[in-house]
Amino acid sequence: MSSRTQSRPRIKADILVVGIDVAKRTHVAAIRKPDGTKEKPFPFGNDRPGFEHLQARSERTRERLGLNGVVFALEATGHYGHALRQYLGLQGYAVLGINPAHTKKAKEFEDNSPEKSDPKDARLIADLAAEGRGRLVRPVKGVFAELRRLGKLRERYVVERVRLSNRYSCLVDLVFPELVQEVRKLTIRSIRRLLAEHPTAREIADLEYEDLEDRLGRWSQRRLKPDKIARIHRLARESVGIVEGLETARMEMRQLLESLELVEQRLQEVAAAQGAALEKVPYAELLLTVPQLGSVTVATILGETGDLRHYKNAEMVIKMAGYNLYTISSGMFRGKTRITKRGRPMLRRYLFIAACRLSKKGAPLREFHTRLTARKAKPQVLVGSCRKLLRLLVAMVRDGKPYEPGRLAIPLGEAA
Repeated sequence: MSSRTQSRPRIKADILVVGIDVAKRTHVAAIRKPDGTKEKPFPFGNDRPGFEHLQARSERTRERLGLNGVVFALEATGHYGHALRQYLGLQGYAVLGINPAHTKKAKEFEDNSPEKSDPKDARLIADLAAEGRGRLVRPVKGVFAELRRLGKLRERYVVERVRLSNRYSCLVDLVFPELVQEVRKLTIRSIRRLLAEHPTAREIADLEYEDLEDRLGRWSQRRLKPDKIARIHRLARESVGIVEGLETARMEMRQLLESLELVEQRLQEVAAAQGAALEKVPYAELLLTVPQLGSVTVATILGETGDLRHYKNAEMVIKMAGYNLYTISSGMFRGKTRITKRGRPMLRRYLFIAACRLSKKGAPLREFHTRLTARKAKPQVLVGSCRKLLRLLVAMVRDGKPYEPGRLAIPLGEAA
């Protein structure tokens, strides 16, 4: 039987299984006995007394039944279960993770009803774990835990920067809509500084041309040429921007630009912290030898995967990223091959961005990209590039060798 289709072994008969439905304040646990019967689900708090109550009740049941151990199973539901997993791990218990998609699909098995409740979910989680449907949770530790937190923090700041940039662009459309005719990117430093001091078209028009040329010339380090600055000045005099409510618009412009500046400073701070954390990873320097693969990308990838030395092969990392392939077929019908998207979305996204960058002309994946383009559609080529990049990173860590261009070569007959 293929290792990909081989089911994982069931929990041994001398082990007590406790399924836990995780929530924000109060979790619900269901204790499953080896014969398949379950005790009545019970709630417990998301705090130390609650965790101790869960442990004590589980141990009492284990001792009463004469069993050799306890295994806890939780759904992977965001951050709510992190404290509980940490507590149980420190107490020496094995903790299994259950895919929420499996719980959702199995909810009618118990009572032939689409009903959903916390006690029912806890019982389902216990059953799935006992059947071998769970995976042992190995929490990231040390520098890899720091890298994961830094990656998530950076992602939040990136989202915030996009939100502020969009609001800023909308406000410029109100006060000086013609500006985008001359300035392709409104977020460049010189334009932001101009609008911070003179937030409306009317105020820019009131400036002397020589004064405007001197300011924009200095702020843009002479990248903005005099003819473009002259056109900006002319458009400001002819602008149809709003003339009412300008005091509020000035205040909003100032606040938006200050917030945008602060977020960008925070992003630089996080990037510096990621670089410092990477110095503690023994093989980070090897990964950074890949051309055009920056420290932020490497730090985010390692934060999402954890220590690459703990994986037996690259296929395990590919599956974690959700880049493993599947096909739906029945009888004479054979569907398209797609990626599962069942892994970590941020890992998948950063790998995709990195693969796009590394597939440009003169970049490491360019030859691979060109060869696949001759016989695959563009989405398939990019997925193949992501998988190839992951295999490269895992091989570099396994062999302890820096980047070698020849390692990305692909035989003509190899599939993506």
